[in-house]
Order: sequence, then structure tokens, then C-alpha cells
Amino acid sequence: MVHGVTALLMLVSVGAAPPPDPVAVREVQAGMRDVADATWWGFDPVNATAALQGAISSGARRVIVPNVGADWLVEPISLESDQEIVFEEGVVITAREGAFPGTGDCLFRADRKRNITLRGYGATLRMRKAEYTEGEWRMALSLRSCTNVKILGLTLRDSGGDGIYIGNADPEQPYCRDILIRDCVCDNHRRQGLSVITAENLLVERCAFRNTNGTAPEAGVDLEPNLPGERLINCVFRDCVMEGNTGPGILCYFGPLSNETLPVSARFERCRVTSATGVGIMLGGTRSPGPTGEVVFRDCLIEDCAHVGLNLSTWAADAVAARFEWCTWRNVANGDLDLAPMQLENWDHSVERVIGGAEFSYCRIEDLWNRPAILALPSVAPWGVGDLRGGMTIRNPYGARVALGDTVRDVMLTLDDELAG
Repeated sequence: MVHGVTALLMLVSVGAAPPPDPVAVREVQAGMRDVADATWWGFDPVNATAALQGAISSGARRVIVPNVGADWLVEPISLESDQEIVFEEGVVITAREGAFPGTGDCLFRADRKRNITLRGYGATLRMRKAEYTEGEWRMALSLRSCTNVKILGLTLRDSGGDGIYIGNADPEQPYCRDILIRDCVCDNHRRQGLSVITAENLLVERCAFRNTNGTAPEAGVDLEPNLPGERLINCVFRDCVMEGNTGPGILCYFGPLSNETLPVSARFERCRVTSATGVGIMLGGTRSPGPTGEVVFRDCLIEDCAHVGLNLSTWAADAVAARFEWCTWRNVANGDLDLAPMQLENWDHSVERVIGGAEFSYCRIEDLWNRPAILALPSVAPWGVGDLRGGMTIRNPYGARVALGDTVRDVMLTLDDELAG
């Protein structure tokens, strides 16, 4: 009897999908309609790939993906230029079991496309992370060398790589340009919530990047070019949350960039980072001579992190500058009292590198333990620490101090001990 009830419920649910409409399909393909409903191609509850891909490839300017009361189970989907896809509230697009055997198979992919909008407030794109035990490139959404793309309101879950990947597929345009990601959630991805490999004019607003775990770096957001000819220009993150990621909440690794790379310009405004295991913010990989430009953090809160709140890890003092304005670190490095709220280190001694290149304006560190606010690890030797500037307020019952090692150059830090006297 239970099996009969279950079967009845499944029939009722799938019955919400209207029947195929071949006449409407022909009208779309003939250019007589600008708007297409994906169910016109025939929703199949076992494999909806043909319906969804058929609608996307039809030439329609707008594709509606309706809530049919069941998941759209699909194989890899290719996006097209000059199209808006509207996922209705409650729609769930799910990767079919066993249908993504290649380590680079993505749920949605766009290479060298332009003028795409993915709108899905209340909709979910999800993969089957438990299946993907090898590789790190099965993205929920991959954009490579694309222009003018908007991603609005979607939840992206459970990929075998990144929730969203922004990269390069074309030597003539080795970057994505004019990308907007707003009101999205990237949750439980294997490698990163969002990877930005190369982009110009990227705006990420009101998004959450959560619970990345599976394979390194396991960051919420990772800005990490692969080639010196790639770029990070005018990349802005505003009002975002990075929480519960195994690795850094925010990672900027610029190792492949050179002194011939276009100047970096990235900014994080009013972002919050928290993690029970990972680093708050990690900046690393620059060298001397290296890329120029700056990464700015403005009015950000980094709190309740088990690891350090800020790690300048092999971050050269005379390359890309880091600027922190009105930022607060609160209860960070709380999983190991041998750590410090901020740390500097150098794990690559193949080239001479002074570690530093950071400026602090109106920043705060709130800590409860007897340790320095900023600690340089022994690995910074022999070249030491340099170009640390500005001022910050320290709230610590044991006083305000730093420990930067024996070799220090061009360091002008002012510490205001809030509890003194």
C-alpha cells in the first residue's frame, strides 16, 4: 500500500508539467516567438536534458524554466549568447546520477558567449558532490571568456569543483568582462564557492559563499589567475558573507602574475568572514619584481575564525599592495593560542622576498589572549618584514604589541591600546 501511495504522489507531482507543444517549438525556431517555455520540448522526469537544452538552443531571447513539481534531472548543459533564462521559484536543476564522468564536466557552461542572464530567485542548481571523488573542475556554472553575464538570485550547491568559475577560453579575450553576480548562494562545493581566474569589471553583491570542503584550497572566494597574461581589473565584492569554509574565507593568490601583468584592482566592501576551521583572509604568492596594483578591504568584519584572521603568506612588500580600511578582526585564531590574529610567513625561499606590503587605516583587533596582534613567523628570515603602515586599535587585556622578527624595514605602525590606563 505504501508503494502505491508513493507512486501516486510521484504521478501527481510530475503531472504538474504540461504536455509537449511542438507547434510552439516550431514557432520559436522560426523566430515567431521571443519567449520559450522549456516544457514545450517535453519534460521528462528521468532525463530533462533534451527539453532544457532544446529550449536554450532554440534561439529564444527568453527561456522560462517552470516549477513542474519535480527536479529537472540533466546532463551537462551549454549556454547560448543573447538570452535570459528565468528559473521559476522552487525550480531545482539537478545533475543526473552518473552523467558527469569527466573531471571537467560542468552543470552549466558558457565559453566565449555574451549577453546572458540567469535569473533564479528561489531556484537551485545542484550537483552530486559525493559522486565526484576525483578532480576539482566539475563546476556548477563555468564562464570562460564571456562578456555581459548576469547571475541573479540562484542557489548553487554540491558541485565537484566550484559553485561559479570565471576563467579563460580564448587567447583573443583571455578574461571575462562585465559580470554581475547578485543575491546568490554557493554552498557545499568541493574546491571553492567562487573562483575568479581572470576578469574585468566584476561585481559580486549580496552573496553568500558557504561550507566549501573537499579539496584544496577549499575557499569561499578565490582570486587566482593561472597565467601572467590574465587579469583582475575592477573586481568588486560588496555585502557578501563567507562562512563555514574549510579553507580561507577570502583567498587572493597571485603566484602566476608577473611585473608585465596589468595592475590588479580588487575591492571587498562590507563583507563578513567567519569559519570554525579556516583562515579569514589569505593573501599570497607575489614576488619581487612582481605585479602591481592593490587589493582593498573596506569596512569588513572577520570574526570567530579558528585560524588566523589575516595571513600574508609569501606576500611581497613591493608588489600588489593590500589596504585595510575600517576593518575589524574579532575572536580570530581562537583554535590555537600559538597563532596570532595576523601573521606573516614566507614558504618560498627560491627568490629574495621581503614580506609585507599592507596598510591599515582605522582598523581594530579584538583578542582575549596573551599574544601579539601581529606575528611574523621564523620563515620570513632572512629578508624579513617590510612596508607595514598605518594605525589600528587593539583591544586585548594583555596589551597591544607586535612581534615582527629581527629584520624589519619601512614599518610604521601605530597601535592604540584601547584598554591601557
